[in-house]
Amino acid sequence: MEKMGTRKILQFQIIQKSENEVDVLVVIDEDLRNVGPDVDSIFRELKKKFEERFNGELSVEIKEVEKIEKPEHLDTPPPVVTSMVRVS
Repeated sequence: MEKMGTRKILQFQIIQKSENEVDVLVVIDEDLRNVGPDVDSIFRELKKKFEERFNGELSVEIKEVEKIEKPEHLDTPPPVVTSMVRVS
């Protein structure tokens, strides 16, 4: 987000739903919501960068959430990347 000159993103988490599908959960700083680039522009840029990084072979959905919960069994902050894909 340096490129866009904003620090609106407080927290994020990448959830791999399948081999070619991810959700990116984003928590926005409410104090900065109306400062600088709008949230939709930030989300479009994030989606574009993810898709470029994976040569368009990955479906990306950016979702705003109020907070990112950590699993109860963890004593650490929530993981940045979580995969729901089972490897056999």
